[in-house]
Amino acid sequence: MKRTGREILAILILCLIGIFSIILGSWIYKRHLSETGAWTAIIILFGIFFISLTWALIRLMRWRDENQRVVNIKPMQPRPGSEGTVYGLIPGAKYKVLKSFTDFYGNSFIQNEILQFRERHFLPYDGGHTIIFDRKTLYLQEDQNREILDNFSKYITKE
Repeated sequence: MKRTGREILAILILCLIGIFSIILGSWIYKRHLSETGAWTAIIILFGIFFISLTWALIRLMRWRDENQRVVNIKPMQPRPGSEGTVYGLIPGAKYKVLKSFTDFYGNSFIQNEILQFRERHFLPYDGGHTIIFDRKTLYLQEDQNREILDNFSKYITKE
């Protein structure tokens, strides 16, 4: 059975346990309230009812969240006419560092270093470029790293 089927089955079983315990608790309450231990049984059954339905609700919300999180994020592709900028990097291509520099987080990129580009991401809120190479990641902020971004081809070029 698939994971989805198992989750639905587990949620269903928990709901049935909760429903059965409330029915049994109600029956004990109506017929055996005067007997010793009836209150203990009723309290336990109502506890089982709340615990099982709460657990079922939590599993249902987790299952729903897991199914909503499936997002296929594709790496950004180069823009036409963007050669020599961060927007023109080609996935799988090798690039050479022409001039040594340090990125936003202090990572050093040494002159003549060869890097193979994988993907690039941009966070518009922070103005941050994340450029992922096979062995390193380059982080550039639009404000703090303006010199590198404006003259990217003087720092990194396609080999």
